[in-house]
Amino acid sequence: MLNLAQILEEKLSEAVNVKDEKALKRYINLLVESVMERQKANEQFVEIRGGIKVLAETMQEGFRRIDKRFETADKRFEDLNKRIGFMSWFTPTIITILLTLIMAAMKFL
Repeated sequence: MLNLAQILEEKLSEAVNVKDEKALKRYINLLVESVMERQKANEQFVEIRGGIKVLAETMQEGFRRIDKRFETADKRFEDLNKRIGFMSWFTPTIITILLTLIMAAMKFL
């Protein structure tokens, strides 16, 4: 940035009648610092933007994994419901058959 300051100082002193060299140097320093701050802010913005993009991609991947886990859990619950549904039909039928057999066996005793 020193070269930029020198170039600006030379061109500005050629373009205008400089009455105070120190004031010109202060102005050039302020101008160069302003440009440097803007450039630094722009670089930070680009860096933050990239970080946000990475964060968003990571979150999306996490959501996909959670969705997969929920699908797996849903499938397990569906399988469990099928088994319970079968047992709810099967258990009373077995109990009825067992009671019938016990009653029939008691008649023979």
